[in-house]
Amino acid sequence: MGFLTLDNIGLFIFLFLPGFISVKIHNLMIANEKYDFSKNLFEIIGYSLINIILFSWLILLNIHYDWIYYKGYKFFISIILILIIGPICWPIAISSILKSKLFKPHIISDSKSAWDFFFSKRSQGWIIVHLKDGRRIGGKFGKYSFASPYPCKESIYIQELWKLGEDNNFIEKIDRTNGMVIISDDILGLEFFN
Repeated sequence: MGFLTLDNIGLFIFLFLPGFISVKIHNLMIANEKYDFSKNLFEIIGYSLINIILFSWLILLNIHYDWIYYKGYKFFISIILILIIGPICWPIAISSILKSKLFKPHIISDSKSAWDFFFSKRSQGWIIVHLKDGRRIGGKFGKYSFASPYPCKESIYIQELWKLGEDNNFIEKIDRTNGMVIISDDILGLEFFN
């Protein structure tokens, strides 16, 4: 039981929690395979150490002014900032910087496929799905529609089906439509319209 001292638990929290949160937030923002935390412990600790370095000024203020003893609310706020808020903000800030006009031309996209690239924009509009058997399915791809991200098998849910004319024009909404799920095995191509 010598390992479970208050100092060791505090050190573990500082070396694991911020990196764990940053990696979790980063994995929620991009299409990625399931993350194995046991195999990537050094990466998590690395993120935590970067977080500690970036917040070293706040840690030094805590130590210098003894906030833990004299200013409990400042200590509590600084710990929440260091352990939770900062690690949530870093991946969002880095992602925004890398997607900026300055860096985007020089960085490889984090999308795993054209499918993920298009659907990650969450654009709404009209869609025509061309099936391998020659049929066409048209409909509204709106806020209740969904396209599966990597690593899932590509499938699409169109929330509202419409009858199509010969010139790919949308004639009328199909009565009592509640949408359709289409699996990628059946899809030849997708067309999108505003």
